[in-house]
Amino acid sequence: MTPNIYEKILEKYSLDELAGRDFRDSLVVHPVVKCRYDLVSADSWFSALQALRQQGSSKTTVINGQTYVRPFTLKENLQARIEDYNTSVNQDGTQRTEEERMRFFTTWLDSCSGIHYLARTKKFKIVPVSNELITLTQAPVNDYLSVPYAQTSGTKLDSARGKYNQALSRAEVLEHPAWRAAVEEDRVLLGEAFDVMRTVKNAPAGWKGMGVYVLSNQAQDELRPLCANDRGWLGNANDWSLLICGGRFLRRSQTS
Repeated sequence: MTPNIYEKILEKYSLDELAGRDFRDSLVVHPVVKCRYDLVSADSWFSALQALRQQGSSKTTVINGQTYVRPFTLKENLQARIEDYNTSVNQDGTQRTEEERMRFFTTWLDSCSGIHYLARTKKFKIVPVSNELITLTQAPVNDYLSVPYAQTSGTKLDSARGKYNQALSRAEVLEHPAWRAAVEEDRVLLGEAFDVMRTVKNAPAGWKGMGVYVLSNQAQDELRPLCANDRGWLGNANDWSLLICGGRFLRRSQTS
């Protein structure tokens, strides 16, 4: 059983020393590691998904009566980054280094969120949780899934209307329709994500980043996974190839 804070104080001071002593500093609670995030990596998106299924995750979903281990959504990746960065103390009481706190900002993070393009247009959907990506059973032959546009549900958008493929200010990120759709209208989370990204980049107050990068006029309907990019790429949200790049998924496991 872990000693509570009062037992720790009694271990450190005698009763005579505690008499009249202001020991409020001893009661300061610092954020500690309550869970562990691991990065599951492989040489392709599908291979990383298979590895995630084998290792398990705290995230599961039932699709057509079958339970699947699912990757984090784009929203959950942002939440995990913020939580991990803001945790300054390990479970054993040791301080985490800045490098340890920034570990998930030096890599992109894949998700089960999707972006679905309508062929020969600039129209697309943001699909927060893509069943087609979660249930993938074999390595795709293209860097996208050939899924009819009408098959998925999501927020319909048009890249001809709005700021795409460019860095954004904090205010623009908070109001961006694609970001808002991806995080299910959680503007508070978007603000925190922008602020932490600016901090890890050591950028000035007027910094711009976290753009939404999309394709247009594709030859056919294409479903692609969304990723949260690393600090080198300004934390952009963009679609990700299923073939060209490796896969990197977060998983969460409770500490003992």
